[in-house]
Amino acid sequence: MLRIEMLLRVKFNRAVDRHKDNISPGGYEMIMNGRSVQFDFCTSHADVSQYNPAIVDFTLNDADITAFPDFANVTEDDLNNISSITECYVYTGEAEETDLEPVSIKKLSFLIVFPSKVVKIAVPDRVIDAYNERFKIERVVIQMNELKQKPELFAKKAIHKGLDYVSRFLDMPIEDLAERSNDQLIAMIQSIAEQMPEEIFEQFLIELNGGKRRF
Repeated sequence: MLRIEMLLRVKFNRAVDRHKDNISPGGYEMIMNGRSVQFDFCTSHADVSQYNPAIVDFTLNDADITAFPDFANVTEDDLNNISSITECYVYTGEAEETDLEPVSIKKLSFLIVFPSKVVKIAVPDRVIDAYNERFKIERVVIQMNELKQKPELFAKKAIHKGLDYVSRFLDMPIEDLAERSNDQLIAMIQSIAEQMPEEIFEQFLIELNGGKRRF
């Protein structure tokens, strides 16, 4: 069995607070040489970027062979032939407890640790880009269902996004918004969210997740 470690760089929707936020990566599935391989690691270390605290580098090691015995059979050739990322889960807490969410994978690679050398294998950018695009769509669908039922939660996330975003959502000048309290803004956003047509609300969710609205 190879000793395999994984290096994962993830971008979040806001700066990560080392002392308050609870982030825990775990649970992966990828297509290697045409077959689906599920795996996880028992140990992880997180390093928040000093240049952009919305980006975190994870180092994962000690593969969990007990839960995912098939990973013990993964070869160097398998890691060199990853064609799709099916799952790359990062836990950030329950939705009611935090607004922190992963947005995209920035980099993903594996290290094969031999006694006398270390081989690094990077997952191709095209594979990462394809996953990010699917992930963005999935997040919008999930949030659409969740936030339509919990408009107050959407309002809080909108305020965290910034006054520019709130201004566009409410169709009000920023100067007018700056004079209002957070409670007033939350009530206004909540009221509009409850009445907004679904197709328009979906576009604002796309923007909330870092995408670009069509209108």
